Amino acid sequence: MIKTFPDKALLKECDSVEVFGDELQRVVDRMGMLMYAASGIGLAANQIGVSKQIVVMDAGFGQTTLINPRLENKTDESIELEEGCLSFPGLRIKIARPEGVTVLYRCPKGEQYLSSFRGLEARVVQHEMDHLVGKTMLDHLTNSERKRVVRAWAANRYPEA
Repeated sequence: MIKTFPDKALLKECDSVEVFGDELQRVVDRMGMLMYAASGIGLAANQIGVSKQIVVMDAGFGQTTLINPRLENKTDESIELEEGCLSFPGLRIKIARPEGVTVLYRCPKGEQYLSSFRGLEARVVQHEMDHLVGKTMLDHLTNSERKRVVRAWAANRYPEA
């Protein structure tokens, strides 16, 4: 099950993955299944209650898994677009992010990669990496914007409350 805001798991910084093997692969497989079942394009491990630095994503090029991702470089050019999040069903927020990023990460077998992502892939990588440090889409808003957005989102999500 995917955790939704305000679950505390979404607000904690995740630990590095130290052990690579079957257990990690099971978590990655479960994350991929949940992401696709929810029609998502990215999922961080803490969104399913696993406090590890694991991201799965598929921005149209097949599933990619990033373990312990580290941002190495980003473009100067930023683009503001609407983003959604599986942990905030129905919510869309405009967020400015660099158009391209270069990320150092490991695959589930432990091999290290340095990859550059552009466009939608770069946006997904950045969004999911935010999750790994306990940051959500709301952290890109001012305090007053955050209060207004959360109030409106909660009213739509829980109209009987």
